[in-house]
Amino acid sequence: MKKILIVLIVFLAIFAAILLFAPEEPERFPGSVVFADLNKNVSYYAYNKEKDAYSKKEEEEDKGSHIFKLNDEYFFWSTDSNTIFSRDSVVDFREEVEAVDTYKEYAYVCVESSLVVLNDELEEIDRVDIEVGEWAKNAHDIFIHDDTAYLLDNIMFPIYILTVDVKDPANLKIIEKTHIEGVNQHLVDQWLDRKHDQWVVLQSQSTTAGGFLSAYFFDAQKVEKIGSQRLYSNPYYEEEIDGFNIVSSTDVSPVWAIIVDDDHFVAKIGHKKGDLFIEEKIFLAEDCSSALIKEERGYLFVACDRNFLVFEDEEVIVEQTLKEKVSDFIVY
Repeated sequence: MKKILIVLIVFLAIFAAILLFAPEEPERFPGSVVFADLNKNVSYYAYNKEKDAYSKKEEEEDKGSHIFKLNDEYFFWSTDSNTIFSRDSVVDFREEVEAVDTYKEYAYVCVESSLVVLNDELEEIDRVDIEVGEWAKNAHDIFIHDDTAYLLDNIMFPIYILTVDVKDPANLKIIEKTHIEGVNQHLVDQWLDRKHDQWVVLQSQSTTAGGFLSAYFFDAQKVEKIGSQRLYSNPYYEEEIDGFNIVSSTDVSPVWAIIVDDDHFVAKIGHKKGDLFIEEKIFLAEDCSSALIKEERGYLFVACDRNFLVFEDEEVIVEQTLKEKVSDFIVY
C-alpha cells in the first residue's frame, strides 16, 4: 500500500510539472480588422473567438476608401483625392494619391511622377521623381521588401517597372527602370518569389483578338527579364477560355491568389521552371466582382464584395457578410 501511495505521489508530481511548464496554447489570432468601403466609411471590428465572428465596435463616415496603419495610428486616403489624414494630422499633395505602402516607421506614397516618404506626423522626409527620359511616370502599385520599393507604372505607353532604394528614408534612390512591351496594357499585380529570388509582375492586355493576362519574371536584384508566361486568354471570337485569371494576390511567396473565371476560388500559386501553376484550390461560394486577399501570421483574409472570409490551414473559420463592399482592409 505504501509503495502504491509513493507511486501515486510521484505520478501526480510529474503531471503537475508538465502542466506548469507546458507552453500555453496560443490565442487564436484573427484579432481585429479595419474595413474601408467604396462610400469612404471606415468600420472597426474585433474578433470573437467563441463565435468565430467579428463584431463591429465603431464606424466613422467620410474617411477614405483606403487605409493604412503606422506606429499604431490609422491613416485614410482615396484615389480621387490629394489628401492623407489621421485623427490628428493632415497632408495635402499637389497631385492625387495613387498608392501607399508602409515600411518600418514610414509611409511611402505614390503621387503623380513622385514617390514621397512621410513620417507618422505626415511630415515629408524625402521625395524622388519617377521619370524615364522625357516621360513622367505614375506608379499606381507599390510593395516594399528588404529596403527595396517595387513600383508598377500606370501610364499606358511606354510602361515601366521601377525599383527604389529606401534603406535611407531621407535619401531615396531609383535603382532600376525596366520597360515592358504590350498593347493596351495595364500592370495589374505583383509579388516577390523569395525561393527563386524573382519579381513577378502581372500584365493585362486588350487587343482586337481578346483579353489576356501574362506573368513576367524578373531577377529581383538586377531587374533583368528572365521569362514570361501567358496565364489567361479570353478570345472575343471563341467560346473557349484558357488558363486562370488572377485578380488579387498576396505580396510574397508562398503566394495565394483569388482566381476569377468560370469559377471563383482561392488558390496557392506554384512556380517551377519559369511557369506558374495552381497547387491547391479552395472554392468560394460567392462570385467576386471585386476581391482582396492578404496573409497575416499564417492566416488568409479574403474580402469578396460584401463577404469577408478567414482561412486557417485552408479551412474557413470565419464567413461573414458586411454592410458594404470592401475597398480595403487591414488586420492587426
